[in-house]
Amino acid sequence: RTALSLAFCLGLVPAAWAGDEYGGMRIESAKAEEDAIRVSSTGAEFLFNLPTGGIDLIQRIPQRRQVGRIVGLDLKGAEFKLEEGQCRITVPGSRTDFIISADSLLRINFESAASVEVQGLYTQAKRATGTNCFFLPDESGGIGLYAFGPVTARAPGNWRAPWSLPLQFSASGQLWVSVFPPRP
Repeated sequence: RTALSLAFCLGLVPAAWAGDEYGGMRIESAKAEEDAIRVSSTGAEFLFNLPTGGIDLIQRIPQRRQVGRIVGLDLKGAEFKLEEGQCRITVPGSRTDFIISADSLLRINFESAASVEVQGLYTQAKRATGTNCFFLPDESGGIGLYAFGPVTARAPGNWRAPWSLPLQFSASGQLWVSVFPPRP
């Protein structure tokens, strides 16, 4: 069922939003800061604010801008580890982990029930949605959200900035968050 959902959701995304036109994708840096972890890939930056439980979603191509934020997470004590082509963030005592891949995809794996909210800080020019999948581009890039597992997403009635998308996972599941550049 997850594979079928994934195939449908990814079908909403055009095949090549970024690639060699932008110099290839990679994890450029990962570092611990005071009360934060900052992970930068070629196309995006993810700033984990440990005390507040929020993740800032920052687009880097073609210009730097914050496109959104994820709130409602337990990030206290989080640690990171660089791996081949990705950065893994774990929280001791929590069964949630975060993986950021070189192509600016953040995968959040919930091992138990969870509630999170994605807040958008831009108004998308287009919108493609499927069951718990939201592809939200504007002329400069945007966010794609893909939720898997037993999850309920409440789409906002108004998508003008700032918008909010609460997600309620009743058991283990995943949320994939793509921060992407404009189409070349």
